Amino acid sequence: HVPVHLGAMSETIRWQLNHWKDDLKPGDVLCSNHPSAGGSHLPDITIITPVFDNYQESSDETGENSVATGAPTPTTEPPKIVFFVASRAHHADVGGKTPGSMPPFSKTLDEEGAAILAMKIVHHYEFQEQLVRAALIAPSQIPGCSGARRIEDNISDLKAQIAANQKGIMLL
Repeated sequence: HVPVHLGAMSETIRWQLNHWKDDLKPGDVLCSNHPSAGGSHLPDITIITPVFDNYQESSDETGENSVATGAPTPTTEPPKIVFFVASRAHHADVGGKTPGSMPPFSKTLDEEGAAILAMKIVHHYEFQEQLVRAALIAPSQIPGCSGARRIEDNISDLKAQIAANQKGIMLL
C-alpha cells in the first residue's frame, strides 16, 4: 500500500519534467496540483525543486543555501538535472464553490478551486507572488465560486514548502 501523496508524487514529477523539458534552469521551482498532472485533489499542492550538477549555490552568512541568497556560480559545463526534491502539502482552501475541496454539487474541476497545471513558482531565484495570487484568485471568475479565501496563508505555506525543499537539498 502506497499512500496517495507518495504514490502520485513520481507521476507529478515525471509530468512536469515532460512539460518543461529543457526549460528548467537553476533557480526554478515548480508548482502543480492538477489531477491530470499527477495531483490528487486541488488542495494538495506539490512544489518541485530540480537539483543540478556542476552548479554551486551561493550561501548566506549562515552557510545555508536559499532561493533568496543570490545568484549561483556556474561551472564551465552546462548544468544538468540530477534529481528532484518535492513536497506535497494540503492547503486549507484553494477557492471554489465551498471552502475545502470537492463540493458534491460541482460539475467541473474549476468549480473545486485553483487548478494549477504547471507553474514556475520561483523563476530565476525570484518568488512569483503575482502569478501565485492570480492563480489563487482565478476561481472567483466562475459564477458561484470564490478565489482562495486566505491567500496570505496559502503564500506562507507555499514558501514553507519551497524552504523545506531547499533544506532537503542541503541535507542531501
